[in-house]
Amino acid sequence: MNPQITLLNMIRAALLVAIAIYMFIGEKLGPSRAQASPILFQAIAVVSIMTIVAIFLLRRSMVLPALDRLQSQSQDSQALLRWRAGYIATYALCEALALYGFVLRVLGFPFAQVIPFYVASAGLMLYYRPQLPQSEPMASKSSG
Repeated sequence: MNPQITLLNMIRAALLVAIAIYMFIGEKLGPSRAQASPILFQAIAVVSIMTIVAIFLLRRSMVLPALDRLQSQSQDSQALLRWRAGYIATYALCEALALYGFVLRVLGFPFAQVIPFYVASAGLMLYYRPQLPQSEPMASKSSG
């Protein structure tokens, strides 16, 4: 396996574990007092939607062009750095979604309202697993 993919998978695994820790700590720290302002929840929900849009735009502007370039020039170090940076930034934005849920939980919102933040964060992180294009020799062997 490519060392770049191994590195990104380790980062992704650490961030997924962090999401589980946020959920656990949020449940321990989450006050059982009355719910905070619904306006605050709506504001953070809008920020979360904008974060998800930013994830899609980031992947379209950084990861996909780098993948196209690596498809034709597999040894292009600039494209590889851009590809890796795009994935790291994607994972950071995914993690931000979980942090929004954590903050809402600590502020007093019930777990049922914040679980979508955790699920979206983990789901996007699992969906966007790091992939490099197949090398040319393997592609020609499979087609022949």
